[in-house]
Amino acid sequence: MALSVTVTQTVQATTFASGDVYRLAAGEVIADDLYVAASAVYIDGTVEGDLIAGANTIVINGSVTGDALLAAASSQINGQVAGDVRAAGAAIEVGGTIGEDLLAAGGGRPHVPGVCRQSDPCARRASD
Repeated sequence: MALSVTVTQTVQATTFASGDVYRLAAGEVIADDLYVAASAVYIDGTVEGDLIAGANTIVINGSVTGDALLAAASSQINGQVAGDVRAAGAAIEVGGTIGEDLLAAGGGRPHVPGVCRQSDPCARRASD
């Protein structure tokens, strides 16, 4: 009697980047998770996985197919994040789309078009 055991394992690669300015140009694709530490991070292309970034400025004009974890003084999401976004910083702006949840924390107020809190002037105008 022969016994055969097959073990299959999926391994996802990870890309690490650092420097003064990191730019993923439009049309470029990172086919795995991307970890970036830089003064400024610009994602104009596609990250096929999660984006984990720490910088003074982070701008996402392209797309992230997974989650985005952002720590920056200023974060802007003008493109698309298919998963969750967790962002910490003084200024967080969302002009693009987030497929799942947004958790924003920091000293400033996050700016999300179409979302109005009770304490905002837009809430007072709506109830007048």
